[in-house]
Amino acid sequence: MKMWTEIESTPRPPRKAEMCLGDLTLSVTRDAEERQWLWFALNISQFDDRAFDACKAEWPAEAIAIARRKLDELEAELEAEESCTTTASTT
Repeated sequence: MKMWTEIESTPRPPRKAEMCLGDLTLSVTRDAEERQWLWFALNISQFDDRAFDACKAEWPAEAIAIARRKLDELEAELEAEESCTTTASTT
């Protein structure tokens, strides 16, 4: 089950909560005016032996495909967890 990790800071904890899902990180932070900021980060790096110009030309489309796949995987995982939670609460 995916869980939020609260990160304590001063003056009033928690000021930040994070959920790390492999290459994806979701965060919620609270600023000094008590506003909530929602963050989403996808961090992917990989070695490629193609020419520099070829990488520049092809990487944007490849990165989009990777991001879509990662988001689809996350969505399926969250739906499966939600289904398990719903099933457990009805029994």
